[in-house]
Amino acid sequence: MTILALDTATRAGSVALVSTDTLLGSSSGDPERTHGERLPGDLLRLLSECGTRLDEVDIFAVCSGPGAFTGLRVGLATVQGFALATRRTVVAVPTLEALAHAGLERQPTGVHGRALVVPWMDAHRGEVFGAVYNVENDGVSTERRPAAVGPAQALLLEWAPILRRSPVFFVGDAVDRARGAITDVLGRDLTMVQSMPPLAPTVARLAHARGADAAEAPHAVRPVYIRRPDAEIARERHR
Repeated sequence: MTILALDTATRAGSVALVSTDTLLGSSSGDPERTHGERLPGDLLRLLSECGTRLDEVDIFAVCSGPGAFTGLRVGLATVQGFALATRRTVVAVPTLEALAHAGLERQPTGVHGRALVVPWMDAHRGEVFGAVYNVENDGVSTERRPAAVGPAQALLLEWAPILRRSPVFFVGDAVDRARGAITDVLGRDLTMVQSMPPLAPTVARLAHARGADAAEAPHAVRPVYIRRPDAEIARERHR
């Protein structure tokens, strides 16, 4: 099975091509350019470099959110267009789930046993996107707290009863600025990955592991926004 994946939920974004669970190629985007400027060129360039035609892709995979509203729409529209044109299906992977998996893949010493992994993304407006997952056998398993958005300290206080009982591993681009709040609420040293790892390779691997049964028709894929768009809030303020 050949899977073409992309992430436009994060600022830089990334694309990846996987075949039979082998990463054929991947690249991260230029954070100084919008996703609309780069796509679908980044995807077509990757296919060309890997010697793969668009009609040889079996499944398209995409980060479904949360993330920047415009970026999510660009990514979903691109994947839906490709899938419709080639009569293929789409696997949508929640952004925070992909980030949790990607963080564990980059952690050199591993996170074991009763640990929790907390994907922690900058949501702007002074807020973060976050969720809490169990770690079992060096991999992400069940979701302990669903995706949420809010001020870092507010989310930490809400989740403190479970976070204080286990080793906790934070990953994402909002970790560094939230260090103070994390220390204040949890009161202990934690394992952290500050950078935002490229998500497309992980999205492709998760789509491959889940197989065709997890795929949807292109028109059935929906973004996961969590909060209302800025444009909607601005219209209400104007009225």
